[in-house]
Formats: sequence, C-alpha cells, structure tokens
Amino acid sequence: MGAYSVLTDLMAHPELSGKTVLYMLDGLLTAPGESVNLTAESAYWQMPPFNGGFSASLFLSQDPVALDSVGADFLVNEPNMQRRNPLLRGQSGMENYLHEAALIGNAPSDTNYQQVKQRRIMSLGVHEHFDNVRTKRYSRNLGRDEGIELYPIFLSSAQGKE
Repeated sequence: MGAYSVLTDLMAHPELSGKTVLYMLDGLLTAPGESVNLTAESAYWQMPPFNGGFSASLFLSQDPVALDSVGADFLVNEPNMQRRNPLLRGQSGMENYLHEAALIGNAPSDTNYQQVKQRRIMSLGVHEHFDNVRTKRYSRNLGRDEGIELYPIFLSSAQGKE
C-alpha cells in the first residue's frame, strides 16, 4: 500500500480516462489464479447469489475504480477463490492501485500521475467495500447520495436461486 501503481497510471492516461465512456468487467468464468487449470470445480462460487454455480457475471460502470472495487469485493470474499489462490487471503496490497486512483490528486504514494488532459484531478473514481457478503450493499444501496450502487439484474433462468 502507498506505492506507485502502473495500473493507476494507465487509468489516468488521457487516451483511456479522457475517452472511455463505459467500462466492463468480465466475470463470466473466473479462474482461481494465474497458471491454474480451470476446471468446473475450481470455478464454482459458493457465495450468494451463485450458490454453487459459476460466477456468470458481467459488471458495467462509467467509473473504473468503482468497477474494480466491486470486482475485488467479489473475488476476495468468495471462499473457493480464497482457498485456491493464497494471494487473495488477507492481501490488502492488491487494492493499492484503487487507493491511488481514488485519491490520485493526493495519492498515498505521493506520486504525481499523468492526468486527464494534463489537468489536475482529485479522483478517478469511488473506492469502497460492500457491507457484507450476503447483501452486498454499497453507499447508494444504503440510501446515501454518493458512492457505489450495485444493481443486480438476474436472467430468468437464474432467478430464485438466492
């Protein structure tokens, strides 16, 4: 934590941050780690609403920091991913780039990142965590005016699985 992050530099680059309208995170089938054989057993998710099925999810946002914050919450809280990927267990450093991006104008590392259109910005987006693994509520889900809102959309074949 508090170290320069190349991911934050990429997020702040004028060709990405200044031009991207919608960000997408592909969580359709989640491998438990790099260089790990992907099997049905290793890709099943225990937490609700997946309940033993595949993650089978797409996440969309106009905020890249919020999108990765949600993705990180899902990954680090999924028991099957934690069990198979020791890097996810108690690894607060994996969020370094999210802290750097959310506070880019006064980054914890004191790095002066190249920023959108060479103007100083204070944040590339919102970084927060959901309230718990069951309800997965963020600030806006809890009635606040600012922050992340997780809006689940279930396809008819997945409804009622929770």
